[in-house]
Amino acid sequence: GGGGEPPRHILNAGITNATATMDNAKLAIAASGNIMLNLVLVYGLEYFIYPGLADRETYCASGSWFMIMWACYNVGVTVSRLSVAVFQTQNVWGLTVFQFCNVVGWTVEVFWGGIRSLPGGYWIMSAWMLLVGLCGGASYANCIVLFNQDDSIPDHLRELGMNLSFFLSNVGISIATLSFTVLNRTIFEPSILYPSGC
Repeated sequence: GGGGEPPRHILNAGITNATATMDNAKLAIAASGNIMLNLVLVYGLEYFIYPGLADRETYCASGSWFMIMWACYNVGVTVSRLSVAVFQTQNVWGLTVFQFCNVVGWTVEVFWGGIRSLPGGYWIMSAWMLLVGLCGGASYANCIVLFNQDDSIPDHLRELGMNLSFFLSNVGISIATLSFTVLNRTIFEPSILYPSGC
């Protein structure tokens, strides 16, 4: 093979990763907080849609529609995580804003029901769920690429930043999922969403 610079993982082979102390955590947040926040938000938004809003959208449908949406969501996530091998973006905020728009759209649909009442409406919603998965997976994969390649993150803080992100993402997922224990008994109560019943 020719000369040139060795791959980054070889260059960083001698790096000692920062230990998980409060001071190092502050440094990692300062260096990669933008990426962390994107991961937390996109995961929280994703889980607000599925299972939260998807459960309310399919409340009067046959049980298979909730599972079809789960499958579409997971296909979208898987395909988009693979996409970074072909296409990468540093604009992860664009993906996060798009996922927020998905939450707004799904929320409107859950109350309005205009799409689900169309012929083939649940197929349209399943395609939309595929898009939700694509957006979430693309954001995740591109954030991981940024953690590994962004020159503004000191090498010794990369792993700690990723670990903090995964921890905080799980907090976001838990908040989004647990919020439906309250929302399903209040504004997303079936008697409100489906006043005439199923």
